Amino acid sequence: MKISLALPQADEIASTENFLNMARSAEKENVDSLWVFEQLLWPQSANTVPWTSDGHLPEEYQIIFDPLQTIDFAAANL
Repeated sequence: MKISLALPQADEIASTENFLNMARSAEKENVDSLWVFEQLLWPQSANTVPWTSDGHLPEEYQIIFDPLQTIDFAAANL
């Protein structure tokens, strides 16, 4: 069985310190791969999100690190 983990790239847990802690722990425990999620689209305005009742972008999506920079940063610092 292969084990993969997603780096914390969104919400208040998203930080370079958390990326590195998770990546180093994953390497130590022989985790097979690290993943990030793709964030291609952004609402034009914080008041135009159709999937929420009030149209505002939820707080957990207001802090999102770029996926390629996140995974590159983790790889470069191991």
